[in-house]
Amino acid sequence: MVDKWPLYFSDNLYLSNPESETGILCLWTKKERLIEKLNPDLYSFIGQLYSKDYGVMVLLRNLLAKNDLRNLVMVGIDLNGSGKVISSFFYDGVDSNGKILGTETYLDKDVLEHVDLLRERINFVDLTNKKFDELNDFLLFDKRGAFGDCVVLDLPSLEPPKRLPTDFSGFKARGLDFTTAYKILINFVLKFGVFNDVEKKLKVWNVTLVAKRVSGQDKQFLGSKKNVLVESDSFLSNKYFDSFFFKKFDAWNSLQELARVHDKDNSLNVVCFELFIDEADLESAYELVGSIPDSQVWDQDPHGSLLVRVEDDLIKVTHLDVDGVVLEEFCADNSKSLFKKLIDDNKVSLLYHALDIGGEIKRAEDALKRNMVFVQDKK
Repeated sequence: MVDKWPLYFSDNLYLSNPESETGILCLWTKKERLIEKLNPDLYSFIGQLYSKDYGVMVLLRNLLAKNDLRNLVMVGIDLNGSGKVISSFFYDGVDSNGKILGTETYLDKDVLEHVDLLRERINFVDLTNKKFDELNDFLLFDKRGAFGDCVVLDLPSLEPPKRLPTDFSGFKARGLDFTTAYKILINFVLKFGVFNDVEKKLKVWNVTLVAKRVSGQDKQFLGSKKNVLVESDSFLSNKYFDSFFFKKFDAWNSLQELARVHDKDNSLNVVCFELFIDEADLESAYELVGSIPDSQVWDQDPHGSLLVRVEDDLIKVTHLDVDGVVLEEFCADNSKSLFKKLIDDNKVSLLYHALDIGGEIKRAEDALKRNMVFVQDKK
């Protein structure tokens, strides 16, 4: 046996009976829901699995290091396919290129050397269709004893992406009036746009603007001048809303013009594959967003999620995209260094998300200083 188990992400696991040969994987379901339902003598640990690539690498390394783990039971909600990856690994195996069959997940070369050992050692049972109250009856496995050696592998290195997930996942800007939604949208473009040196345009992709109405105050903001309406690639309208679809669209001039001539009794929906601001209009755009309205609707951050944990005397932050794929992991022993990383690399695109993550990192820092257990989102 190894001196310390689990090797990695220990805060994601709840340890129970060390004599049990059964581990429970609860995917995106909070492990606390299982803890209150299950007989603690029937399992060794309960752990969550958020990521279908890096998280799988971590899980398999922990399993390799525990040669007395003979049963792995999967329960809970599979929000992003991480459970599908694990079940495919045990049920279907891996192809010659290291790809888990039926998935888009590839194993790193270190784990690949031990695939047969894991699949022979562990009896995998998928109980995701069972109610939690029924699970105790399915955890009565015969004792089989340790199998093979404990294998200790370092974590695979992570390479940050050259482009952030926001470039591809899109933006939503919503408001009760056009001015609110428009300022939010322009702020998105200025913060996360990619500047094209040839075209001299700042661009974002997959953009949606939704304004419940174009009010009289909006008309004052936009001015009274009315030019010819820019033709859209397609247009959908009824008595409640007008929706416009564009392949490429000018956020500064054309979008304002579209709102100027819009019927204020209808909501205005604009969808663009590519939205841009010309270099000549950037100074005006920055002046406009000097004060952003505080009525933005809280959506999931298009930059993804950040998981915070305390491990090995460090605060560790894992960055996942909106599909739960791990993009990067970084760590420090203090909140200031982590805040600088988050700001410098634009890891967070929504203010409320930044405030929430900032609070979690400060709690983690306090737990580290006091040598206490830290669990994210548990106050």
